[in-house]
Amino acid sequence: MTEDHSARSQGADHATDNASTSKENGDRAGVYDIKLHTSPVSPIANRPTRLLLVVTKLAAHDPIREFDLVHDRLMHLIVVSEDLAFFDHVHPELGNGVFRLAYRFPEAGPYRLWADAKPKGGGRTLVAFRLEIEGGPIHRPLALVPDRERTKVVMDGQYRVTLAPRGEVAAEKPVVLTFSLARADGSPVRDLEPLMAAGGHCVVIRQDAQTFLHVHPTREVDPSWRGGPDVAFETTFPTPGLYKVWGQFLRAGLVVTAAFVLDVVRREQSHGLTPHEERVRHHDHA
Repeated sequence: MTEDHSARSQGADHATDNASTSKENGDRAGVYDIKLHTSPVSPIANRPTRLLLVVTKLAAHDPIREFDLVHDRLMHLIVVSEDLAFFDHVHPELGNGVFRLAYRFPEAGPYRLWADAKPKGGGRTLVAFRLEIEGGPIHRPLALVPDRERTKVVMDGQYRVTLAPRGEVAAEKPVVLTFSLARADGSPVRDLEPLMAAGGHCVVIRQDAQTFLHVHPTREVDPSWRGGPDVAFETTFPTPGLYKVWGQFLRAGLVVTAAFVLDVVRREQSHGLTPHEERVRHHDHA
């Protein structure tokens, strides 16, 4: 048995991405929806859960079967615990109009999921869901605190990742987020590989999970690219508050992930979106 997690939220959510044109978003993105079903109906921590996602037009129930690639994938699914302590980025597989993924949630508690897909010839669709995971162990929520240190040691000490924003980190003001990767001995990493057809991948989520930013690097790369240590992302935080930023990079076939918490201050005057971002219609089924 499966459950449809499609109770629509009344809150005002934001989603930002850089893959579609504003005209395309305005004309087409609003005509699609994504439904999430789970089996079992009530997922249990550390046990297999089948996630089934179906993309439809809002006025119809038949699943859409053809999609365009988005960052080298047909669908992206971001999974976080509600306190943003846990993060995962996975890619359900498409078959007969249904995206499927076998997944294990590590702990019990509330989770947020974002599904991102682009029907063939249509606009990007980003939909948010909320799941309550049962069983144990029960996740103990962690308070989100701004990072004073901008260097993190990750992957059991193998890498040092530094985040260096260029300029003031303020709402409605374009900012460049530059990640620098080094080995444990401090030597720079210069042999990064393309990750989802880019030098890296960046996801930004606001503390209240009401804002989701999916950011592409400022420079595109081809499949033969090898680079580093720096990978830059340009973004605009739409509102002030605490945000968690995840940078992901590929080296030697393994994904290196580093997370930072930024305190975004208020800015009185908006300067709009950066050239690397445009709005995507965001339905919240949380």
